[in-house]
Amino acid sequence: MHVITMDAVVRTETWFPRRFADAEERPWGVLFSTPEIPDSHDGNHACILRSDVDHRAVVTEIVAFYEERQVTPRVYYLSASASDPRLVDALFASGFMVGHPNTMRVFVHQDRSVAEPSPAVHVRCLRDIDDRVLAALATIENVRMAKVLQRRLAHPDAWLFLGEIDGQPASVALLERFGEICRVDEVHTVKRHRRRGCARAVIHALVAYQEEHASGSLYLWTESPVAEQIYVEAGFRGAEYSPASWVAWREG
Repeated sequence: MHVITMDAVVRTETWFPRRFADAEERPWGVLFSTPEIPDSHDGNHACILRSDVDHRAVVTEIVAFYEERQVTPRVYYLSASASDPRLVDALFASGFMVGHPNTMRVFVHQDRSVAEPSPAVHVRCLRDIDDRVLAALATIENVRMAKVLQRRLAHPDAWLFLGEIDGQPASVALLERFGEICRVDEVHTVKRHRRRGCARAVIHALVAYQEEHASGSLYLWTESPVAEQIYVEAGFRGAEYSPASWVAWREG
């Protein structure tokens, strides 16, 4: 089994938006943009990947790029080390709000799933999304999430697991493969179906499919103790590392 290092997680988390967003690389990092879905944060943000830069000039460049596209300027920070105070100062000086450090933990799949899925939840694996499924997915979270999932499933190394109760969408999770690493994302459950085993059934099915068809090592992020319990039952174990991460944005 391929070992998932912190550097591998940082690299995958930084570049996964290329699957569905335009990516303009610059000497200092990358600018992701998705004009068709301007309210997608993952599809519209910058990552500053070098510290030996003029941070104020870079931030000015980021602001100009997104304001030209009439999108909120946003910066994601994700690294194995703490952020450079010069970057934070440059963001504040340009009117950005800097969010608190994320408390999300990395979980790596290591053991077989012992989850007991509810027989009331029927799970389907989807390789594409038509308009009917798009509308159904929008009821789980929102239209933005549904549109992003539709774009991500256009890649051959993407699988969507949809849990249904009585034929109605209840829970969803996305599996993507990036070389020797697989990533779980967009785990959502309709509010009225929470605590009914929907996410447990979907994650159990995702893990089983990945082990048989997708190969590679599997990981995910979470900051929810309730979700952690589900993931542990499915064979995930908390990693010993946790990259530093936060988000900054500028309104108006």
